[in-house]
Amino acid sequence: TSNVTATVAGAQPRLPSNVEPVTTPGQTVTSAVMANGSGCGAFALSNALAGATLVPALGLPASMPQVLIPNVGGNATLLSAAASVDTPLLGSGKPVIAQVSVSYPSAPIELFPGMSFVTDTSYDRALAVINLTGATISCSSNASNATASYAGTLLLWEQATATSAGQYVSVSLAWTSGSATPALPSLTTVVTYSAIGSAIPLSNWIQSWQMNNIVEQAPAGGVSGSSVGTHTVPGALSLDTQPTLLATATNQPDPTTDLLLSAGRVTCAAEDAR
Repeated sequence: TSNVTATVAGAQPRLPSNVEPVTTPGQTVTSAVMANGSGCGAFALSNALAGATLVPALGLPASMPQVLIPNVGGNATLLSAAASVDTPLLGSGKPVIAQVSVSYPSAPIELFPGMSFVTDTSYDRALAVINLTGATISCSSNASNATASYAGTLLLWEQATATSAGQYVSVSLAWTSGSATPALPSLTTVVTYSAIGSAIPLSNWIQSWQMNNIVEQAPAGGVSGSSVGTHTVPGALSLDTQPTLLATATNQPDPTTDLLLSAGRVTCAAEDAR
């Protein structure tokens, strides 16, 4: 365009006021994480550092990571994200609207895979599996709140009695702004059984968890001062495991070796700085 003049404010370029409005999908950015076709995991986290000792009561195999996103092979999409902006004509009185969405077509998050008592190999014998379908958030430049949603399932390994067969039980992970949040089961009531027939609750491995039903807002501070802040859903599911390693000095569980996991985090910010 030859008849527009850009300005600068706060060391940042500002969109000229006489630029035509742009609406979705005119301004959309997409990205994706793809499978790499090899036999290794797409993502793995292991707390078992060289010389460290895993807490025996957890029964974690030293040969497996504590968190794993398995590689499905080929070039399948594990995770995709898109961000779009609707920009109205300046002076129209309409706000700038931003939207962020994330989908997880082939990225189950396996917590504590390789457990000997888990007989279902569908998810590498993981104790728990987070299967998110997607998460979205939308915000505007003239509103102090945002709308958000997420959907998915949580699979938990459960064995009701010492003689019954174990199986994965499914818990819904679904929420939309303004709706009630489904309750997670108690960590002490979901149980499995060890090789010697002793009941072990899920709290043996996970000390706390929650489904998030809030949109957090950070203070405003944009280039033009018109920003209403950044909005964030901290995650569809957040959990804190029990300590995974023994402290060398005491040979007791080291409280600093727990794992904090949050899945489905999305953030949105919209500002009209023209």
